[in-house]
Amino acid sequence: MIDRQLLLRWATPYALINFARDCVNVFVVSFYFLYLFSVHGMSYKYLVIMILSLKVFDILKEPILGFIMDKLSYSLKKDKFKFSILTGGIATCSITFVMFNIPGFIGQSILYIIAPLLLIAYLISYSFIDLSVISLCATFGSSARIRETVSAISRGFSVLGFCFTVIMCSYIFAKNPSLPSGAFSLTQDIFSRASATVCIILAGFTFLFVCTYKDSYQPRKVLNFVQCIKAFFGNDQLMITFSITILQQISIFVFAVTHGYFVLLLDNLPSNKDMFIMIQLPWVCSSLISFLYYRRLVSAFSRKSIFIASLVMTMFATLTLVIISYFGAVNPVLLAILMSIATSGYALNLASTTVMTADCVDYGEFKFSCRSECMNFSVQSMSLKIGTLFAVAIAGVSFSYADIFCKKEAYVDRMYSINICEAVIFVCSVTIAAIYLTSYMLHGSFFENILNSLNMFKDKTSPAQNRAKRNAVRYALDEHCVIYKMRAKNLDEVIKILTDRLYSVRAITSRHEFLEGIYKKLNENPAGIGHGIAIPHARGAYVKRPALAVASLTEKMDCGSADNQDCDLIFMIAVPDDGISHISLIGNLSLMLSEPGFANKLRQSGSSEEITRRLIACERNLFN
Repeated sequence: MIDRQLLLRWATPYALINFARDCVNVFVVSFYFLYLFSVHGMSYKYLVIMILSLKVFDILKEPILGFIMDKLSYSLKKDKFKFSILTGGIATCSITFVMFNIPGFIGQSILYIIAPLLLIAYLISYSFIDLSVISLCATFGSSARIRETVSAISRGFSVLGFCFTVIMCSYIFAKNPSLPSGAFSLTQDIFSRASATVCIILAGFTFLFVCTYKDSYQPRKVLNFVQCIKAFFGNDQLMITFSITILQQISIFVFAVTHGYFVLLLDNLPSNKDMFIMIQLPWVCSSLISFLYYRRLVSAFSRKSIFIASLVMTMFATLTLVIISYFGAVNPVLLAILMSIATSGYALNLASTTVMTADCVDYGEFKFSCRSECMNFSVQSMSLKIGTLFAVAIAGVSFSYADIFCKKEAYVDRMYSINICEAVIFVCSVTIAAIYLTSYMLHGSFFENILNSLNMFKDKTSPAQNRAKRNAVRYALDEHCVIYKMRAKNLDEVIKILTDRLYSVRAITSRHEFLEGIYKKLNENPAGIGHGIAIPHARGAYVKRPALAVASLTEKMDCGSADNQDCDLIFMIAVPDDGISHISLIGNLSLMLSEPGFANKLRQSGSSEEITRRLIACERNLFN
């Protein structure tokens, strides 16, 4: 799926740091409150209040820390990912070890102050490594192949980290296999050994990542906090992705806290070992296989098709589980199959939303001239934490990653209505599909064209040039170069007519050289970008100023589009070879054409003047 050069350059260190990151977080989330309760005898009511209050803090801090990380890296002229992962990794290891090794001689009154302060310190330090690791997805390259592979690696090795921690803790806690009912007999030594293990793993893989990871990423200028907040909330596609991921995480965590209920309906409750082999191992393997084949599935079908299919898989599995439990037909084989289908759907869905968030970073850079990966990817961390909080509330039980060790007697009486929980999953899935199909627009060929252009983008523009960038189409468009209902036999004829128009307004100095540049580009990539639109373009010394020529055709023609649709809207771009105009013009135009229904509005225009007005108005609404 990836060649050896890519594997050595980023895949291996990136996979290992994802594994280590989840090892520590799963351990802290699962066992810190158990440690305080069982070893130090802290009040259960106090722990509940501490959890809820710090959850709110944990959610709200994410975009602020993301901005700080982005801004600091630009100010220090350092690679923010290596810098943040190294500092965050060291701090997280240190704090985690202290959290699980609080001296016994500390009095209860002091402990009630120290415990939440340690957790706050952990939440902050962990965010530095967490946001950096997930934000790397937007920096490896904008090609679909790399971005989808990176997202699958990130999610897949996080699952492995989760599994490793559960198995490791089950071994260390072997003297107390009836967790959480045996919590009172847990000792300081057990938690010390477990915390030391996960800290060593994180420290080792953090240093390995910093020493071996190589990338040409250069920090890009980040605006002030007010401007970044405006770009953050003004990025409509990011907010749509945020809404989708919140619902996604609610669905995942509600499923996680309730799936053990179906195991309890088996006629003969299996042992912990049998339960792991028959129920848990199949869903772990199926989710890992889904991550492994995510890129291939997307290539064979499309991101959109895989995303919708993932939701259908989840809904089918959960509804079937409810039906068979109602009729008393639950058996280990059927349960394992349905669990595998559901978790495979969640795996494909998680990989998809990671790709979507990475695309939103690039979309925001074009739209606001502001790139802030960590701040933008904070939406994933926020959605995960909101989902966790909601799941705990709806399920009525504390979420435990070690639920495979729960016993029937300790679990059934504490369970909320399983029907309500499954209804939540179904509603979330349907709502996600509706939002995605009606509002999300970065999964098509238009945005792939933008991402290809972004490979050449460098933030070297001054404020004045940024203003020109926001109005690139307006400054390049001359009404004389807009032709309404052109009659032409083929693309060659269209190109020659539009070239004559550009020459007549003195945008180009040589027809011959410009046509050579156009056909050179066409030999590299076809003009068609999909959805009936073609954008032939050329740049060179023969172009005096950025210019745009537009033609709506009376008859559609083949322009080599990847979706095999014939084109009836032609946008021909001419720009000087200055490294800025090309990106600004083609980027703005691509985003405009990505707006739902805008291309059809141009087709329905009644004159060249109306096409011109609509193009200028759309750019003004998008970028100003």
